[in-house]
Amino acid sequence: MRLRAGAEEPAIITVDSPVLTAFSTARLRLLLTIYIVAVAFVTVAFALLNARLAHPWVIGEWLINYSGGFLRRGLLGELLLLAHRGTGLPLVGLTAALQVGLYGLFYASLLPLLRGVRWSLPLLALLLSPATLAFTVLDPPTSVRKEILLFITLSLLANAVVSKRPRPWQLGLGLSIAGPVLLLTHEGLAAFLPYLSVPVVLYSRGSSAPANKPPPAYASVRIVAVPLLLSALALAAVLSHPGGREQAQAVCRSVGGGDGGQLGGPPGGLCHGAIAYLALTPAQARAETLRAIRFYSYRTRYPLPILLMALPICLLFAGRIRAHRDLAVTRALLLATTVALVLSLPLFVVARDWGRWIEIHATCLLLLFLLVERSPEALANTTGGLLTEDKRDYGFFAGLPRLWQVTLLALYGTCWTLPAVGIFPGRLGYFDLVRYLHSYRSKPHLSTAAFSRPGGDSVRTRSVCCLNGTMQLERADLRPNGISREGNAIEVSAGFMKAGTHAPPFRI
Repeated sequence: MRLRAGAEEPAIITVDSPVLTAFSTARLRLLLTIYIVAVAFVTVAFALLNARLAHPWVIGEWLINYSGGFLRRGLLGELLLLAHRGTGLPLVGLTAALQVGLYGLFYASLLPLLRGVRWSLPLLALLLSPATLAFTVLDPPTSVRKEILLFITLSLLANAVVSKRPRPWQLGLGLSIAGPVLLLTHEGLAAFLPYLSVPVVLYSRGSSAPANKPPPAYASVRIVAVPLLLSALALAAVLSHPGGREQAQAVCRSVGGGDGGQLGGPPGGLCHGAIAYLALTPAQARAETLRAIRFYSYRTRYPLPILLMALPICLLFAGRIRAHRDLAVTRALLLATTVALVLSLPLFVVARDWGRWIEIHATCLLLLFLLVERSPEALANTTGGLLTEDKRDYGFFAGLPRLWQVTLLALYGTCWTLPAVGIFPGRLGYFDLVRYLHSYRSKPHLSTAAFSRPGGDSVRTRSVCCLNGTMQLERADLRPNGISREGNAIEVSAGFMKAGTHAPPFRI
């Protein structure tokens, strides 16, 4: 064991071992680059699969537009619709091309952030976590969603801070465009805008500022003042235009889904997911979510994945605080995280895809820690470099043998899954991915479920669509007193499906 100390950095401990010497800093960066490229490849494959299936949530969310008037989440769909009418290219194909392009831009902007990072076990765990980049790999229906615009914005902003190229007015102009675009794309992203303040704080401090000098608040406010005002106006506009049944039908007609724009058209069509969800009032959306939380035991399904996601984040925060490393930036990061967490709480009441909101937090924090965990002097003093630990930083983990650290890292990154939506069964990381993909080979939103009503009759049905607090089911086999009937039209008041279980009562 060797102890090395830099002029301004706390002591760095490196351990001589075959595992450590096998991974130089350059080789580690190469392995991480291969990992990110693999994640990007799988994400693109899932995007093309979902486009082929015309997934009503993954594709339908991007196609919400202003055909029925201004409404929330309609900006990208309106641009795609204009491109479709101008070029004659298939609308779903254009959507898939945009999704692939945006994810490609994100991963391309992520790779430069790997250079110059002070790697540690918690930071590597956060990068490999199933709650960050691998989230799209482990859950195909969440592979390409609109939060990618937030990740691109934060990643480009972090690169701008590292390169020190843009001037303050250029940074402010970029944020003035990005903020309203994010909110016109999805109003829920407003909860995560506080994360954008951390790179601004770093940029305002400048590279020559003393480590513990408070950030110049005036410079930061001057950069974000106009973006905040424009973002507030955009948020007010979308919140005052939530949509409704007529607008949802107009959007459905514009994308060629359903029968004459009817939301209850062909099962599995584009109008059976995010577009149909526009027809719900806020009260109905809350009621649907609360029913899902109770019926699918969200309160027991999510605590463990949340704890696993939060573990490396807490260790990184604790390490920075114990080592007194750049406390001004650490305080700004803690404040932004706290504000974002508080602002995002309502999302867990109005939408049942809890894993999606958790993943946004985790990925934003990953990007920010890649930005702030930089120590050129520590990198220069470390020749072996896979896991350079400070015992004051991570305590127990710094004292583990290097082989144990790598084993724990591998288990952490592969053996658990953050469920995107709690109505689906839990899975054990990559080990269950093959089985999951096997069941995903046909249209993923057409599934079989079992329901029961107070009279004891059982129903097996397929095809589910959320609409006005009910689910419309395409085909059923009713067995009252052992007599079968087929082709019944059924509405399920529960609004949710769970394969192989009994749902709350329904009406026929």
